[in-house]
Amino acid sequence: MDNAIYTATAGMLTRARALDVTANNLANINTPGYKRQTLITSTFQEHMTYRLSNGQSDQVGATTYGALAAEVFSYEGQGNLWQTDRALDLTIAGDGFFTIANPDGSISLTRNGQFGLNPEGFLVSATGGFVLGVDGPIQLGGASDVTVMPNGQIQTPEGVAANLRVVTPENPAGLAQNADGTYVFDGTDVGFTGQVLQNQLETSNVDVLDEMISMMEASRAFQMCSQAIRMLDSVNQKTTTEIGRV
Repeated sequence: MDNAIYTATAGMLTRARALDVTANNLANINTPGYKRQTLITSTFQEHMTYRLSNGQSDQVGATTYGALAAEVFSYEGQGNLWQTDRALDLTIAGDGFFTIANPDGSISLTRNGQFGLNPEGFLVSATGGFVLGVDGPIQLGGASDVTVMPNGQIQTPEGVAANLRVVTPENPAGLAQNADGTYVFDGTDVGFTGQVLQNQLETSNVDVLDEMISMMEASRAFQMCSQAIRMLDSVNQKTTTEIGRV
């Protein structure tokens, strides 16, 4: 009986985590460059069950305690391109990420190329971090006439201002995601072979219909596990009461 309750509880916890992932996808449907995520589940380690009969122990079979939320996987498919005609809106065609220096000193990656200038003239991301070039943070001053070449070179009327640092991790789908939608930089870079496009943004690759279906499936599974726990608890209470009367 306890095993059944453990299994149903594990199912509730897993479906609750799946709902969190789906809700985050829906919340970022309009975030440029956002990559849809999905929860990967596995099972707890199986245990062999034995039965004691006539002083001998016989194998009954394997027992598992249900599903386990293993990891969150990101779908790295390219989103649609949205023409903005804004000079500091950039997108990456192909694999690769822009590199961001965060206020806490950490380095993160993003596909969101919706950049701007801070009061000091530094190129900054939508989350407030410094956009990095190969030589560090990029300072454009008050330059408004900016041309970004496909290789990431930034040109102003005065000449080449910087070269964007675009990296391509060996396993993009395995990157850990930060709370702001950026990714933790794992330090590996296999080399950028794509192109940087100016005056446009990459939309998220979230499909609203798919996410709504996933949300309904996870909600239904959560409810079924919850109902199973209530039924099992009721049986436990009844069994305990009847045994106590014997």
